[in-house]
Amino acid sequence: MRAVLRAIRSGRIPQAASLACALCGKQAKDYHHRNGYGPEAHLDVIALCRNCHGELHQNGREAHR
Repeated sequence: MRAVLRAIRSGRIPQAASLACALCGKQAKDYHHRNGYGPEAHLDVIALCRNCHGELHQNGREAHR
């Protein structure tokens, strides 16, 4: 998670709120780590709205868009 914050601060990736949710198209609020939190996946993230992000975690589904 710190890697994402550093990447946002340095301009390598945009704020999630400036993007559309990768699943439903609404305004994103969070980044979701698609492949865990290991060093190799620190920046393997997609922007999601809070609703879709919560549903992914609740249902144990994975987003690969």
